[in-house]
Amino acid sequence: MRDNGTEITYHLYDREDRIGDYDPSGNLLISYTHGPGIDGPIAMTTNNSKEVCRCEI
Repeated sequence: MRDNGTEITYHLYDREDRIGDYDPSGNLLISYTHGPGIDGPIAMTTNNSKEVCRCEI
């Protein structure tokens, strides 16, 4: 959970991989697609827009 004073975001994990961010009502804000290994997101989807990346976290 992240609370910046004006909005709260809940983070959903599948073991070590973050797979989604949700608002307090349970609405999906961002979904993540992971590749092999830890912290290896390869795509992020938000508001029906998909961004493909290879992020090194």
